[in-house]
Amino acid sequence: MSNIKVTYIVKNIFRDDNRLKGFTENHLLLLVYLQKFTTYSNKINFIFNFMFEELNIKNNKKLMKILYQCLLDLDNWKLINITNNINKNNIDKNTIIIIDRIIFKDKYTLVFASEIEKILSYKCDIRAKRTLLYIYVLIVSRIDDKGYCFPRYDTFERDLQTTSRNRIINAIQILKDIDLIDFANVGVIKDSKKIYQANNIYVTTITEGYKEILSSALEDSKKYFINTDTDILKNKKKDKDKPKETDKDNGNVEYQKVINYKYSQVENQILVKKVKHNVRNDERDKAKKGYKKLVERYLKEINESA
Repeated sequence: MSNIKVTYIVKNIFRDDNRLKGFTENHLLLLVYLQKFTTYSNKINFIFNFMFEELNIKNNKKLMKILYQCLLDLDNWKLINITNNINKNNIDKNTIIIIDRIIFKDKYTLVFASEIEKILSYKCDIRAKRTLLYIYVLIVSRIDDKGYCFPRYDTFERDLQTTSRNRIINAIQILKDIDLIDFANVGVIKDSKKIYQANNIYVTTITEGYKEILSSALEDSKKYFINTDTDILKNKKKDKDKPKETDKDNGNVEYQKVINYKYSQVENQILVKKVKHNVRNDERDKAKKGYKKLVERYLKEINESA
C-alpha cells in the first residue's frame, strides 16, 4: 500500500492580505471539493449531485444556485479550467463537468485530503462546515517553516469577512476537538498600555512532532515577552472538581448534566459555552437565565440518553 498522502491545492486568494475580490467561503468549499475527483489521467470528472448528496444540501435550492455560479466564477478567474462544452446558462446537478487537474505555480497552500475529509464528515450543518474549512485552510496557509503560526482573532475576522468572534473561536475549538489542530498560549500578559490575552499559537496535528513544536513555540513566546518587558500574569489555579457558587444556585446535579452533555449541533455547543463562560466569570443572572434555557431545551433528551 502506498504511503503517499493525497493533497489538494488552494491559491492564496482567500486571505485579506491577498484576497481576490468576490472570493467567498462557497468558492473555497467548491475549489477544494472538486479535487476529490481528480483521476489518474490528471482530469477532474465531476457532477454537482455528488456534492449535494454528501454535504446534505440537495434541498437547499438557493445554495445550489450559488455553487453553480461559483463554478463559473472559478473558471472565469482561471482558478480552474473547464475542458468540456457545457451550457453555462443551464447547469444542473447532473451536468457532467470535466476540468484539468488544479495546479498553481505560486502563492498556494497544500491541504491533505484526509484532513479535509474530517471536516466534511463532521456532524454539523453546511454553514459550520464552510467555517471549519475556511479557518483550517487559513491556519495551514499561515504556518511557516518553523511549523506554527500565531494570527490574532481580528486577522481571522478580516480573512473570513465576519464580525462574529464567537464563530471564529467555536470553529477553532472544534478543529482541535476533531484532532486537526492544536493550540496554546502563554496566558494573560501586561505591557505598558494594557492587559490582554496572548495570541494562540497553532500547529497542525498532521505535522510530525507537532507537540514538541508547540511546546518550543510557547517557550519562545515567553522569552519574547520577557525580553520586551511584558509581564506574564499568573492565572488563578482552577479546581475542576470544585463546584462554582453558581453551580449550587442552579441545582448542581441537573446543571452538570446539561453543561457536560456532548451536543452534536454547533448552535447547541455555542449556547452551552456561553453559559459556561458566565459561570466562570460569576455572572449569576446570565448563568441562571442561560441554564434555564438549556434545561427547557435539552434536559429530556439528556435524561433519555442516560
